[in-house]
Amino acid sequence: MGIPFFFFAQCECTDCPIFVPSNSFESSFLDISGSTNDELGTGGQQVCQVCIDLIHDAIEEFEVILFAPDGSSVTLMVDTGISVNDGISFQICFVSCDQTAVPDSGFPDVFDTGAGWQDGASYSGSYYPNLGCLEDLTGSINGTWELQMEDDIGGDEGTLNDWYIVFADDSGLGCANAGSCGLATCDADAGELTLADQSFCEGDPDLVFSPAPSYAGSVPDPADYGYYYVVTDLATDVVLDISATADLTGYLPGEYLVCGLSYLINDEPILPTPNGSLLSTDIQQDIDDDV
Repeated sequence: MGIPFFFFAQCECTDCPIFVPSNSFESSFLDISGSTNDELGTGGQQVCQVCIDLIHDAIEEFEVILFAPDGSSVTLMVDTGISVNDGISFQICFVSCDQTAVPDSGFPDVFDTGAGWQDGASYSGSYYPNLGCLEDLTGSINGTWELQMEDDIGGDEGTLNDWYIVFADDSGLGCANAGSCGLATCDADAGELTLADQSFCEGDPDLVFSPAPSYAGSVPDPADYGYYYVVTDLATDVVLDISATADLTGYLPGEYLVCGLSYLINDEPILPTPNGSLLSTDIQQDIDDDV
C-alpha cells in the first residue's frame, strides 16, 4: 500500500459543478473551520496550491480570482481577448511563488489565457498565478473562501467541475496536505514488505513483529510521515488492526495478511479505525479515490 492516503474534506468544492454562462459572473465558496494554525503568513502557514478542474470554450475571455476570508485576493487567470475554441480542459494547479512551476510543454510558468491553448486539448501542468502570488493572501484560514469567475464576452461558456485548496498546515481541517509547500505530489511510500509466507503456533512470541520495508527510491521523511501495519483476515478481508507494530499473538488460528501503510502524520486522526466491517478494499478504494 505504498500509495498516498489523504482526504480533501472541507477544502474541496462542495457546490460544484458550476456552469459559467457567457458574459457573466459566477462564484464557488468554501466554508472552512477548525484550523489550529489559521493565520496566513505566520507559523509557516500559507496557501501552497489551488487546483482547478475546468472546461471552457473561450479561455481568453475568462478571469478567475481567489478571495481569502479577509478579502485579500490573488488573480489566477486574466482575460486577454476574444477566442472561439471548443472544449478546452484544464486540470491544473496554481502554486505559490516559492515553488517550482511545471507548466505543460511549450507554455510559460505564469498562466496566460492567451498563450495559444489548442481546441479540444487537455492540460494538467502547474502554474504561477497571472497576477500576484498565493503568498499574498492574508488573514485567517477559517471563514469563507471565494473562487470568483467571469466570462467577459458573449457567445462562449465554461464549467467549473471541481477545485480545492492545499495549505502548508491543515491541522484541524482534515484537508489534503502536502506537509510543506511542494508540487501536487505526496511522498507517502510504504515500500515493499518482502516477508515470505510463514507459519506459527498460536501465541508464538515471534508473532509480534515490525518488518522494515525496502524502498526503490528515497525514504519518506519520518518527521512528516508515519508507518503503520494493516493486519487483515485473509479469508474475509476484514481489517483487524492498524498500528505501529503487528501483534498477532492473541489471534485465533487462521491466515492473516500484513501490509504496510505510509501516511502523513498530520492526517493520522482521520485514518480509518477497524470496526469489524472495515475491509482492506475499503482502504484501497480511499487511496485510489484520493478523497
